[in-house]
Amino acid sequence: MRAVVVVICFLNILNYSVNAFNVAQTRALFVRNEKIPGPKQCIKPFVNLKKIQHRFLVSKKYKFNFCAINKNFSTILQAIICYLSEPAQAKSANNIVSYNWAYSYCPVSSIKTSMTQIANENSDGKLPQLFRTFKHYVIVREPIERFVSGFVDKCIFEAKNNKRKSICFGCKQNLSCFIKKLHNRLFNEATREVSPKKFYYYDSHFYPQSWECHVSDYSKNYKIIKFSSAKAQIPAFHSKILKILEERKVPKAKRDFIYASISSKKTSHSHADSKITQSILNQIIASPELQEYLYLMYFKDYEIFNFQLPTFMKKRKQ
Repeated sequence: MRAVVVVICFLNILNYSVNAFNVAQTRALFVRNEKIPGPKQCIKPFVNLKKIQHRFLVSKKYKFNFCAINKNFSTILQAIICYLSEPAQAKSANNIVSYNWAYSYCPVSSIKTSMTQIANENSDGKLPQLFRTFKHYVIVREPIERFVSGFVDKCIFEAKNNKRKSICFGCKQNLSCFIKKLHNRLFNEATREVSPKKFYYYDSHFYPQSWECHVSDYSKNYKIIKFSSAKAQIPAFHSKILKILEERKVPKAKRDFIYASISSKKTSHSHADSKITQSILNQIIASPELQEYLYLMYFKDYEIFNFQLPTFMKKRKQ
């Protein structure tokens, strides 16, 4: 049954080349309400759930915004935008990458929930004008790396101090339990396009990235930036962020302060180098069943955002 599931899931993407941002092709080729024999189901992209809390981080002065996706450098992005809004206050805090700075002191005026809201406040409600005058960015991350980061953060470290039985669907640190329940939840939401009656704050840490930021509506207006927590890739990513700030005419002194902050410290919930992170990844690599579930949930993110499949995921295609 597993081979049947994987083959049918992959049929939609065999016959076209992947571009940098394949929204139009994916939308056309994905079969709505696709049914697969057996309990395992493909998760479709571009699901618009009302309860997804889209977070657009807007710099009105420098005319750009980042759509923040959880686990994709989002805390630091929020800190950067807050600093550009309140530079004096940030310098007195002396650490803009702290969780408290980003979420306790950030001006609410810098955070929006939709492109329409940004347009209403900056271009008389006219989206075409907003797209001409502002630049719009989405930070995306290799899907399995993002999943592991979310699981370690929410289901291991945060769960230690969270006594609620519902944490991580009641699975706590059980990776297999969590992945299976997450798949079932995503499939139910994707099929009905209705948010569950009970919404957990950690849900958005695991949604497919194509569900975020109204990607399908604004694909032509976004510039996609890829993020990885791997040490070797961090300097190049920081350079891309600084290049954006330079292009948007952010003064050099402010860019230097931002660079000094983001290059010297991690957020308090960054666990990229932890042994636990590697242990979770090893569990996935060792389990064809868990690989399959992750493939069914996230294979469209690999396609849409042009990520290379991990070696174990490539085997799922065959």
